[in-house]
Amino acid sequence: MAIFKRLLNGSKSPTYFLKFRHEGKQILLNTHTADKSIAERFEREQRRLKSEGRAAEALAALQVLRTRRLYASIGDVCAAYLDESVKLIDSDKERRRNAADLRAVVAWANDLWTTHKGGIRGVKIGADIPDLDRIDKLSSGILTGKLVKDYFRARQGGVLDVTSESEGNTSINSTLKHARSVFSSRSMSYKLGELALPDLSSFLKEPFLREGDSEPEPIKETEFAAMLGAWSLLPADDELRLVNLLLRQTGMRSGSVIALERDWLEDLRSGPVLHVRVRKGGTALYSVPVTEDLASIIRARPAGPVLRGTEAQRKELVTTKHNAWLKAIIGGAGERAQGNHRLRDTVATVLLSWLGIGAAKLALGHADEKVTLKHYGRLRLDVSAEMKHELRAFERDNNVVAFKAVS
Repeated sequence: MAIFKRLLNGSKSPTYFLKFRHEGKQILLNTHTADKSIAERFEREQRRLKSEGRAAEALAALQVLRTRRLYASIGDVCAAYLDESVKLIDSDKERRRNAADLRAVVAWANDLWTTHKGGIRGVKIGADIPDLDRIDKLSSGILTGKLVKDYFRARQGGVLDVTSESEGNTSINSTLKHARSVFSSRSMSYKLGELALPDLSSFLKEPFLREGDSEPEPIKETEFAAMLGAWSLLPADDELRLVNLLLRQTGMRSGSVIALERDWLEDLRSGPVLHVRVRKGGTALYSVPVTEDLASIIRARPAGPVLRGTEAQRKELVTTKHNAWLKAIIGGAGERAQGNHRLRDTVATVLLSWLGIGAAKLALGHADEKVTLKHYGRLRLDVSAEMKHELRAFERDNNVVAFKAVS
């Protein structure tokens, strides 16, 4: 292995090349640097890898180096997009979501995982993992049609299936759609146009997966009764009791249960209500009536999160432990064999069948009843006495439930 200078056609100064043999072939790779000390450092690293029997890895590292110097990094792309997209999109949440989903597509496709602290939505949490910085250092040259296929394959569990329709494909396609929106024609005409980017046509045009129609899967009466029976056998101090009570009596999403704080509860003249919101300190999104039994448990908790433990522990409790406990009783159905979300589907279906569209719309926090009817209008369920008892708070006059302004 050796380094030497070469003047390329069209260039004003020579750059250093690495010359070596791999699998009987002579390899010449441009380091894209005129700094000899940098080129020598690269050469030493390649020698070390080759001496350790990692020649293929050494070659791959050089190829990554080459594309990294040819094209802007993923971090550069996201930074430029966030810096300039204020001119294109009013919603800061939408801009950050698009950049995060671009990183998520790259991370899934390259089998990179980030910690919860990294904040990449949709990317798994693990222990032996690289951090967000490593994802951002990858070259945008990887944004090809192959990356899209690798992303699909990773999200589908390792085997790519582009022919079958699946309701789970909806969220996969959504993440890719957000990632592609970073490279809209308008954003490319702003600061992104100043970056050295590869040909993105295959990345942007690779077809989406076929989406199947998904319908909610409410819990059957017999399953609901079995759940109540198993719940009654849980120890009095088991936090699973409260998680199940919240999910089955309010229809809240798992994320809202994890974030639930004591000050979300307000006692109105008509009875207690929860002002449900997604993030702590955010604006109230919608309000749901709750039973006095549930309200008394929430009042007894100290200020702050209602569920005990750190955010990670609460997430583990709700999305893993309770989900597994529930599916062991009622089974998994619907998209990704859901457990917890089937309670939300059940609340909506019971209320629609028993008290009408107004109550169902209220429980789900939908702004328009057309959205509720689109997903639940065709579903009917014979409502048992136990189901009515759990949702008795919704029998109140819905008009007295007021939204609470949160600073």
